[in-house]
Amino acid sequence: MTTTKNALFKSGEIRKTIYKNEWWFLMSSVIAFLADFLNSAQHFERMKARHLSLIFFIFCATFFVFGISKVSATTGVQNLIYVDCTSGIDQAGCGEIGLPCESVTYAAQYLDGGLDVAHPDTMYIKGTCSIVGSTSYNAPTVYPRGNYCKFTTWPGQPRAFLDGGASPTGTVLGKTYVRSNNITVDNLKINGEVSFRYSDNLLLTNIEFFGGGTTDYTNLGQWNDVLFIEDCMNGMVLNSEFHDANGASAYGSMVTYYGKSNSDTTPANFTFRNNSFYVTPGFAKPSLGIFLKQNSRMVNVDHNFFYNLWGGVFTSNQVPNGDVENINNNIFSSCGNSSTEHGAITLMANQLDVNIYNNTFVNSVWADIGNKWNQVTFGSWNNLFYGTTPFYIMIYNNSSMNSLAYYLNYNDYYDPSATPSWYDEANFTTFSSWQSHIIGLLKANVTEVDSLYADPGFINASGLFNTPSDFKRSSYPSNGRGGIYPSAMGAYITGNEIIGYTDLETPLIIRSDVDNSSATNTTDALLTLRNSLGLSMNGTAWINSATTGDVNCDEVSNSTDALLILRYSLGLSMNGTSWCE
Repeated sequence: MTTTKNALFKSGEIRKTIYKNEWWFLMSSVIAFLADFLNSAQHFERMKARHLSLIFFIFCATFFVFGISKVSATTGVQNLIYVDCTSGIDQAGCGEIGLPCESVTYAAQYLDGGLDVAHPDTMYIKGTCSIVGSTSYNAPTVYPRGNYCKFTTWPGQPRAFLDGGASPTGTVLGKTYVRSNNITVDNLKINGEVSFRYSDNLLLTNIEFFGGGTTDYTNLGQWNDVLFIEDCMNGMVLNSEFHDANGASAYGSMVTYYGKSNSDTTPANFTFRNNSFYVTPGFAKPSLGIFLKQNSRMVNVDHNFFYNLWGGVFTSNQVPNGDVENINNNIFSSCGNSSTEHGAITLMANQLDVNIYNNTFVNSVWADIGNKWNQVTFGSWNNLFYGTTPFYIMIYNNSSMNSLAYYLNYNDYYDPSATPSWYDEANFTTFSSWQSHIIGLLKANVTEVDSLYADPGFINASGLFNTPSDFKRSSYPSNGRGGIYPSAMGAYITGNEIIGYTDLETPLIIRSDVDNSSATNTTDALLTLRNSLGLSMNGTAWINSATTGDVNCDEVSNSTDALLILRYSLGLSMNGTSWCE
């Protein structure tokens, strides 16, 4: 349920002024008493019922007289909206933990804007939530009404599922036109298109995306996207997986990204990192991983895994302002399509200064790096090219390395079975002929003199080249570019890097359940208080972890957390407090 807020109330200045002295006087007395009492107890869980009742009474008295919101006054106010798609009820005033709403569509009206990055309005979602997607990517069905808002799974529950149906026909989640900044979507499973426009500082993390929009390009994202992002600066898509998009078109993309409007020269500063893009074998394949379109300035694509796609990264700016894209430390396996001339990385028009380095390409089709137009400049170094059919690098359509490449060296090309091939206005079928051709261009930093034709020695533990760990090597020799760049080639430079998505769905222990009893109750509050006093937790049910008892996310567990846990365990509203769980 939403909380009425104004700037003065949010800041907590009035409450801090009135209650500061009285609060700490009472708390110091309570803590001193409890410290002496608890310290004298030989076994915390064996205290007599009357002792527990006395402690509980002191907690409740402090709690009801002064109010827990005064404890959290210095950290601000936020709306915490709870949605249970199985047993909730959509009615006025729903959204409390004891009276959750039933649908995210109804509950979204209460996300009217949090205080700051640390205290966003947060929607906690439980269960499978059926959503009829909007028929226009300009108007998602579920969207926040202000800045600093977050969508995530209810703490301690399996990942919530926003389901657009067996064949999703519209935009399920996002924000368009009216700018809402600092939006976070975390730990959800989503079937249907997600569309964000005009939302700076966007964070999408730990999400399973699949399904996508329809092939109705008139109303939905024209590229049949799973995720459509436009005019969103300083954002990140992290540790998420995209798979099995419903595209029937060769141009269906899992992610489409547009930068600022054509007249704006502001860099995008957008990052795609540690994501996995794949199509399950047997599923309709025509999908691109990431489609970088207009004005994608300062976009970073790194540490991602692309598998079994018609294209991994496809760039097509269409306006002459697409400057500096970093595509590095990614793995591209079985990506590309000859009939549509899509490679693992495809450079179209007006792409300037595309830095392609420390990537691993395996069994690509058409090309590992392909150029289909002019007005492109790119560099390639520290890359491993393995088993490509037919071209490692493909340059055509009246372009040449003389006009396109600004750096080309320290690459390793190897084909264990077929004839290797490169194309630059002519076909080169041996490494020596390719190397001689590049050296003959007499262009600074485009030499290939330090490049190799050698087996990189992938471990390939699965034997299928279908998981990131298959592309680790038995050793990481220092035969790469070095300097400010790695001295090893390929996506893995030490073997310890994280490439692609890692499942972080639901923690085993939630912050408030400090004894791991699958319930948050007064015992948790008392245990948290005891720990905050620095007393020994030996012989108690306390489960030690980095976040145990820290329910306001300030990286410390103290008496404030104990009181917050008590309030939560009593079923009272957490709105207006610093509760972050």
